[in-house]
Amino acid sequence: MHTQPSVPAVQDGAAKRAQAKVDALQRVVVPLSGLASWLLVASGGLMAAHVLGINIAPLLTVGGVSGIIVGLSAQSVMSNMISGVNLVRFRAARAIGLFESWSSSAHMF
Repeated sequence: MHTQPSVPAVQDGAAKRAQAKVDALQRVVVPLSGLASWLLVASGGLMAAHVLGINIAPLLTVGGVSGIIVGLSAQSVMSNMISGVNLVRFRAARAIGLFESWSSSAHMF
């Protein structure tokens, strides 16, 4: 005999799911707010340098070139990281036996 869960149990599960969503949102928002504050300070510093008569064009050029260099060098690191995630993900599928069923169907011919 299967009984339906009680209303408090359903509400408790909904509360846990809602709290998990809030926690996930906080994990994203907190680092972004830190990044936003650093960008605000940097842009304020560049504006202050411009007001003081300091030529900021070379600083912006160095920043742009540095960004390109970092992006190109991080490309291989990110590729390796994604490959590692795929290996971990498919290792779990192999433990379930998905690949064994595919390979056994191929040997039936």
